[in-house]
Amino acid sequence: GAAGKALAGEVESGDRFLVEPLPDRVLVAVMDGLGHGVEASYAAQKAVNTLRENASEPVSTLVRR
Repeated sequence: GAAGKALAGEVESGDRFLVEPLPDRVLVAVMDGLGHGVEASYAAQKAVNTLRENASEPVSTLVRR
């Protein structure tokens, strides 16, 4: 499970997670977008999308992305 909460005064949080099952492993990642609010949320979601779209690549490649 996972839980998150936006900072007081913000409507969105920059905290995200991903659990992506693959044929030979499971990719688990936690993202914390730098800053607060909408910008942090966007950055964290972009990271989730990038990891999900490229989940079959080696972890070292994912980190560089």
